[in-house]
Amino acid sequence: MPNDQWNLKELLKDSNCRLTGQRQEILRILAENRNRHFSAKEIYDLLKERDAGIGLSTVYRTLPLLEELKLAYRIHLNDGHMRYQYSTPEERYGHHHLICKNCGAILDMIEIDTRMKLI
Repeated sequence: MPNDQWNLKELLKDSNCRLTGQRQEILRILAENRNRHFSAKEIYDLLKERDAGIGLSTVYRTLPLLEELKLAYRIHLNDGHMRYQYSTPEERYGHHHLICKNCGAILDMIEIDTRMKLI
């Protein structure tokens, strides 16, 4: 888990929640893929590959909690799915996305802005 997770136990405790292995694994998936935009099903599929033993309903219940703790950012892309992206309480920001109509790739506007500044 990335170093910025050191306070996860405290954040959960302050919200009257326990730090469970399932919550850690879900957050680990988001943190290891910071620039991806996952649906709950996609997170579940990655957890199955890791043989984490976490049910889809647990993923659905955990994501709103992580959003409330500002550890995940919910994204509406008008594709019929709620998507989530990793965040931290310190880095919390809203941003726009570009979606390729041909392949469905999703790019953060922040990434594009950074690339433009580097060119």
